[in-house]
Amino acid sequence: MPISYAMIARDLAVLCEYTDEPVDTEPAKFAHAVLRDIVDKAHPTETRNVFTMGKRVYYYYLFDGLTYICMCDETFQREAAYAMLEETKNEFLSRSGHRSKTPKDFAPHLHAIMTKYENVKIRTKIDVVNLLERGVKMNDLVTKTEKLHHDALVFQQSSTKLKNVLWWKNIKYQLLALVLFAVLMWIGASWICGWDMSSCGSNTRNIPMIRDISHSVSSGIDSAQHGIESTVDSAQQQVGGTIDKAKGVAADALHR
Repeated sequence: MPISYAMIARDLAVLCEYTDEPVDTEPAKFAHAVLRDIVDKAHPTETRNVFTMGKRVYYYYLFDGLTYICMCDETFQREAAYAMLEETKNEFLSRSGHRSKTPKDFAPHLHAIMTKYENVKIRTKIDVVNLLERGVKMNDLVTKTEKLHHDALVFQQSSTKLKNVLWWKNIKYQLLALVLFAVLMWIGASWICGWDMSSCGSNTRNIPMIRDISHSVSSGIDSAQHGIESTVDSAQQQVGGTIDKAKGVAADALHR
């Protein structure tokens, strides 16, 4: 237990003390030696100080003739120890009064105050551990976010190149389709009207056949163009989805 001993005394008279160990053990005896040293020396009306013996630290608070001492391990924070002594003083004076006789019944209250500050230390340790674990998780999340962002940029660059390649192919296909359309129209018209086109003007029955050929060729070209445009749109949607996902992960990391 980080706070294993506490004492309240007036001069050399111990008014109340509490310890997890027998009072005749070395830590308790050293606390009485600290008390004698405090009484033997002249101190201001209100004094705070500390003695160290190995891994044990003795904090004391002298206030208006009463001395409050607690023994802690070396890991216990100084501010928490003095806060515990301050609360002990306030609780003791409110329950017993400054000039009262030895209040033996205050020992349970002294133990309760010691336990309270022990729990504060435990909660502090838990909070620190949680913060450290959260820091590790944050580092992992930042690393994953950066990797995802990098992958999104690489994919965006690749998709842009693919888009450009598909766009040029689309232009080439359209030019090729126009040439093919013109050639097929010329072949169809020549087959129906003759190579010299002498029959087209006089034979009106050939006009519907020419229209059907033109419509079929146009439909084929439109289907090919639509397929190319669908491929380009799909690539753009994949890029947008990847970038949005990276932004969402980054936003979650910032909110946490």
